[in-house]
Amino acid sequence: MAKPQIPTFEQTFEPFLAYGKLATEAGEKVFKMQMDSTKAYAKVGTDNLAEGFKVTNFDQMTSYAEKQKDILKKTNDMLIADAKAYADIGAEFFDSTRSLMEDTVKNTMTAAKEATKATAAK
Repeated sequence: MAKPQIPTFEQTFEPFLAYGKLATEAGEKVFKMQMDSTKAYAKVGTDNLAEGFKVTNFDQMTSYAEKQKDILKKTNDMLIADAKAYADIGAEFFDSTRSLMEDTVKNTMTAAKEATKATAAK
């Protein structure tokens, strides 16, 4: 008579630990991206401000004002790139968690079938 296997504590909580690891990795990626983005936006802003402080006459003011369109376009492109990167991180996290869930369900079903067979063999 086969004795049903009782899963260990580690086996029981392995999917939760794996999910925690995935969530932590995604959070770290988002945090790093936020820090990098903050530095980049701050650099654009401070560089632009420094250029503004150099303006001493009307011609320089006109030139500075015209450059604001380029600054706006650069900032807009940065925002679009950041949004895409956030979406990519979210999609990767979703795919990873879906795969983890599918593996967990498959393993659980296999263990349930084995337990049923072991119980039926009694």
